[in-house]
Amino acid sequence: MDGDLATFFEGVEPHNQYVGIDLGAQSQTAAPEFSPAPGAYSTAQEITIRSATPGALIRFTRNWGTPSASHGEEYERPIKLEQGAVLAAVAYTEHLACSPAVVAPYRIGQASRNEKVVRTFHICNSLTDTVDGWFKPVAESADRSLDFHRFTIPGAPTDWLWTHPGGGFGDSHYAQAFFVLAPIDHIVTQPFAGHDRSIQNEAEHSNKFFEACRKHSPDVQAWLYVQWPGPEFQDRWSQGKGAAADLHLQPAKTWQAGVANHVAYTESVVELINNTYQGKPVRIIPGGTALALLKTEVDTGRVPGLKDFFAEIFADGIHLTPKGRYLISLVHYACIFRESPEGKVSALTTGLTSEQSAILQRLAWHAVKNYKWAGLASRE
Repeated sequence: MDGDLATFFEGVEPHNQYVGIDLGAQSQTAAPEFSPAPGAYSTAQEITIRSATPGALIRFTRNWGTPSASHGEEYERPIKLEQGAVLAAVAYTEHLACSPAVVAPYRIGQASRNEKVVRTFHICNSLTDTVDGWFKPVAESADRSLDFHRFTIPGAPTDWLWTHPGGGFGDSHYAQAFFVLAPIDHIVTQPFAGHDRSIQNEAEHSNKFFEACRKHSPDVQAWLYVQWPGPEFQDRWSQGKGAAADLHLQPAKTWQAGVANHVAYTESVVELINNTYQGKPVRIIPGGTALALLKTEVDTGRVPGLKDFFAEIFADGIHLTPKGRYLISLVHYACIFRESPEGKVSALTTGLTSEQSAILQRLAWHAVKNYKWAGLASRE
């Protein structure tokens, strides 16, 4: 407790007799110490980790998650780092509480931009993960080099991710990852209708991620990625309610109109961020817009072999099939590389015919090139 035997607790029991349990430093394994200290180094390093507690064991993670006494690699010998990494470690013993996790970022080599490689960092939930495992192969099929990174927590809005580093998937210790991975070329967040956060809340927390990234990558391009409604389009944004109420939108009567309302919400967030953001103007990846274009094409019979948009594109009430994930990755490709994917990108493992994949490529480019917030069309 506080070390004072005279400390008195006023309680609800008439005898006022209680037992205090000391959970301070003497009851806890000493925190891990890293040598050399975390930081930037010009050459490869061997990292040793130790605890001042005799007999303590150590577990660590590299570039993902937070270790515990039962989770992570067992530390047995110095860790050789030939490229940057974010290490996290805990120390523990049988009779003491586990130490808190210590996060140690190491940047190896010069923080210089490789003109041949585009590095991206994507933040939010499972809809952000739509492009995980797809965007990189799409880019590589067009002979583009993409270094893809992400921090996602399923079902989480942006504010939750900001306050929960070390959870979820990917480079979850994001502040340290921003240092290690610098320079990052593009950072992407994704407003999430499922939690109906206010425009002010979304702008605040997306901006926090952008500024944290810009601290080490001042030329980074920030993006918001537009999601889409479920097949019933009854979420609040689609219906112009909740956080979208002040935008005075008409309740959606079609799925495509629901997408348009999602776009309107996202545009309002971007406008609010850009009022104060000191970096490059924030742009928008119109993922939902491309899906809406595809639905119109399928509904009017202009995509041979695709008859039912939702059956072909939706895996469940919100997540997408490989065909849908491919389209969203094409939209990312068009935004990030600022060129049409038409004739450059293969169909990968989507099951699409060459004619169908060509249509999706055309729609992705149409959604981007004609949209002022994607940075290719004029905003005037």
